[in-house]
Amino acid sequence: MITMTEWGSLLVLALSIGGIVQVDACTTMVVGRAASAEGAPMSTSTGDDRDADHRLARVPARRWPKGALRPVFAYNDVYPHVVQNGRSTVWESSNLDGNERQLANWSVPTKPIGYIPQVENTFALYETGESYGLINEFQVGMGESTCPARFVSQPVHAGGRALLDVSELSKIALERSRTARQAIEVMGQLAEKYGYYGACWTGQWAQSEAGEALMVSDPKEAWVFHICPDDTGASAVWAAQRIPDDHIAVVANSFVLKEIDPSSDDFMYSSNMYTVAKRNKLWSPTHGKLHFAHVFGMPQGKPAYATRRVWRVFQLAAPSKELPSHTNDWGDDYPLSIQVDRPLSIRDMFRIQRDHYEGTAFDLTQGRAAGPFGDPDRFDPAPVPGVTEKEVLDGFYERSIIL
Repeated sequence: MITMTEWGSLLVLALSIGGIVQVDACTTMVVGRAASAEGAPMSTSTGDDRDADHRLARVPARRWPKGALRPVFAYNDVYPHVVQNGRSTVWESSNLDGNERQLANWSVPTKPIGYIPQVENTFALYETGESYGLINEFQVGMGESTCPARFVSQPVHAGGRALLDVSELSKIALERSRTARQAIEVMGQLAEKYGYYGACWTGQWAQSEAGEALMVSDPKEAWVFHICPDDTGASAVWAAQRIPDDHIAVVANSFVLKEIDPSSDDFMYSSNMYTVAKRNKLWSPTHGKLHFAHVFGMPQGKPAYATRRVWRVFQLAAPSKELPSHTNDWGDDYPLSIQVDRPLSIRDMFRIQRDHYEGTAFDLTQGRAAGPFGDPDRFDPAPVPGVTEKEVLDGFYERSIIL
């Protein structure tokens, strides 16, 4: 059994780089309990951001009075992502670090954008300053990756009808859930009722940031959860699939859930999933089973940005399985999950998460861009004098798992 400390070490595997073109770009993995040398599922996640709040907080369990309300805050991952007294000492105004002017600006507690009814008891959890919940006292853990989605919604604080984003959903779920399955139910039901919005809701990147994927696991089960706005902007569409115990799954900024099987207990989905798909002429029963990624997702502008990472994780975890390194925009050549060749340890997961395609045709330690010392890091390009944004976007660096 993985201890809470070990879970925290694994789940907090996160890096931050200066992103100019895209602000959220994460790789998250989950392995089933039989695929884990630790005897229980494991999740990992990297998180890219600018000026991020890198703090880690423990939120204690609490008992709440009847009629209490739980505040909901707007998505923000820039330091300090929230100033909130009474949740964790880490987020309190007395724990801020900055110059005199910054501290003066940050000293006022963050104002909630809304409230939902509080439950009688909430569980202890760890959460990050990048706004996401990590793991709770029952070892329900999560890893996150932002994905393009077909529909975009506006949050209530920007004049829209959606109250919740995935960061608040993840924390609320960990506050209220003893199992992965229950966490998915909590997030799904709340998002349908109060509305869901993505990490970006205006401008050219809104659609690319509209969806989210979470790897949700507990000591027995591992799930892949997808969520996106519905077509009204006031609800959400979501689905989840449990992976086999001896498998690994990965999300790299693109939806990976395929055909939803309503007859299987290994699937969960929103009450409106089929209705929204039919209403927008994206699916009909004559098409067969609904393919979630095809219907509600959108491919990345440079599909290999996402699909190559999926290929590499599968190659490292199951080298005996021969999968093509090139695929279509949706990654249809890859399954949702794959059986591992041998159980993976925590160290194996770190090794995979740190990969730069070493030893492959995409090795980032090789070539001119790596320089004389084999530097695998690549910058996010941006328009500069003499280079237009179109020219920037026409180019492409391989995206490694670690970044």
